[in-house]
Amino acid sequence: MRIIVIGAGLAGLTSAWELRKLGHSVIVLEARDRVGGRTWSQGSATASSPNVAASTSSRPSSRFAASRPRSGCPS
Repeated sequence: MRIIVIGAGLAGLTSAWELRKLGHSVIVLEARDRVGGRTWSQGSATASSPNVAASTSSRPSSRFAASRPRSGCPS
């Protein structure tokens, strides 16, 4: 079977890997000029841990928003 995976983030790459192991023909499409999605590391001569934080949304997910009252996290 021929399958197209949209997005080369961790989930997209893992899905493509697993589908290939099952014998499918997989094409991964990514809009950016790199893979990794919101996970990205950038090397630095001075940083001991050169990770750049994943991008975040200004709106919390509904799962997180529902857990805030129980966890005591501020809005």
